[in-house]
Amino acid sequence: MPIQNFSPLQRLSLYVGSSLVVVWAIAHVTSPQPGQSTPLALCPPSTNAAVTNGLRAEGVKRPAAIAEFIGNFYTMTPDGQHLFTYSEAENLTRLYAWDGNEKAQFQGFFHSHYSPDGQMIITSSPHDSTDYLYTLDGVEKARLVGFRAFTPDGQGLVTVAENEEMTRLLDLNGEEIAVLEGGFDPLMPYRSTFSPDGQGIITFSPSNQQYRVFDLDGTERFRFQGAFSFTHEGQDLIISTEDFGVQVLSLDGKVKITFPGEVFKGFSPIEQTILLFSKTENLTRLATLEGSELATFEGEFKQYTPDQQGLLTYASNPEIYRLYTLEGEEKLSFSEEFRRFTPDGEWLITVSFGEITPTSHLVRLDGTDEILLEGVFYTFLPDDQNLMTETDTGTYSLYTLTGELQSTFDAYPIGYPPNGIGVVVYSPIEQVAQWLDFDGTVKAIFSGEFLGFTPDEQSVMTYLSATATYHLYTSDGDLITFFSNHSFVDWPRNGPGLFFYQYDTQETYLVDSQGREQVVFDGYFRELLAEEKALIAYRDRDKRSFLFCF
Repeated sequence: MPIQNFSPLQRLSLYVGSSLVVVWAIAHVTSPQPGQSTPLALCPPSTNAAVTNGLRAEGVKRPAAIAEFIGNFYTMTPDGQHLFTYSEAENLTRLYAWDGNEKAQFQGFFHSHYSPDGQMIITSSPHDSTDYLYTLDGVEKARLVGFRAFTPDGQGLVTVAENEEMTRLLDLNGEEIAVLEGGFDPLMPYRSTFSPDGQGIITFSPSNQQYRVFDLDGTERFRFQGAFSFTHEGQDLIISTEDFGVQVLSLDGKVKITFPGEVFKGFSPIEQTILLFSKTENLTRLATLEGSELATFEGEFKQYTPDQQGLLTYASNPEIYRLYTLEGEEKLSFSEEFRRFTPDGEWLITVSFGEITPTSHLVRLDGTDEILLEGVFYTFLPDDQNLMTETDTGTYSLYTLTGELQSTFDAYPIGYPPNGIGVVVYSPIEQVAQWLDFDGTVKAIFSGEFLGFTPDEQSVMTYLSATATYHLYTSDGDLITFFSNHSFVDWPRNGPGLFFYQYDTQETYLVDSQGREQVVFDGYFRELLAEEKALIAYRDRDKRSFLFCF
């Protein structure tokens, strides 16, 4: 059995049974308050965990685990009060409190499927495709096959058997309520979904491309074909087909209005309006859901301007882009290929592929200015004040948004410094990364492929594949140390440092940005918790997870 309770002396009271090894004790453990059995409640305010000196450097801490859990840590409950583990050999999911007390067992693997009220879960057996419905205290409510979703009201289940175009509605005891024609897949909402009010379900049959709308008691409301979308208010359904054009339907299937020969392009920023496109007329229309036309735009809608006050259209014969206000006033037209709007929303970028070299164009949205840049637009830099272009020879150029050329380089851009000044480039042949300033000045050189700056922004990590080693540099390019026989695991933002795992010892190492080993944990890093003061590690040799404070 796991931990039973905490003693008044703030030592863990343990029960050691034949099937579970002891949970290690630590000094100065704060007793958790009711409803607060979390790592934050279990861990001391400061790093006072019992430690012993490590083998590699004097003073390296080796904290004792304050709790252990059978199986590999998988996830936490949404409220953060408990955690789930999974034991593959047993095909068992377990629910634990953070102090190590096992709360429940569940057959199968938990895929984070919760009921809407969070009080029930679904697990799945990989051996026989059986799904199980459990309460969080481990009571099995039903067994089923092909679970897809809970109904929005939490009172039912939706299942679809493999290779069937039939959807079944079940109650929470697994009893069948109704069988619906068509499949259901919540991961493909454009093919099947619940209605916004939660009272209807849409199924899809690939064999005849037909949708069906049902009530949750299995009553069929109506059928339709074509692409669909709900209105923002969720009261109507917009259907787009080649045969009928665009139709607006109520949720009981009544046709409110039809736009013959049109294609639905999306909703507009103006409330209760949509965009339609007529292929025969090559026109985009802005219309209300009642059918009133508010504006027309030549060409097919491409996207809205960043401020949502205008839109861009495209016509293919001849190729031309047009920029309009939502009232239909044309502001700009151009034949070059559109790429992006600038981050400030004042310009757009186009590319022309000439006979000699491609060229990028910075064009002001009001058409009053245009700047030519050599190469094809590649990306904006994080400061939103600079951009990069690329030539077909592999040369990159840095420009300001006013068109000033700052530098060119031949190495591949792979990252950016934390202060946003410059770019980090990498040459695969030399296996060398360089931090370049905007003007091309080399600020630092790093051996290996650039992985990123450490969270404290003081160091740089690279990986050298030739020697299978990780290198840690200062931001000036001075080598601090390197790690061999280690696997880099994580460097959490706002975390305490870098985590490495050594396979031969099955240990995780916490290293600061200067390469100094700070803490060694027994097991493989799984999760950083409790405002970065607790860690879960998994030890494969005994198939258990451990909670550490540091």
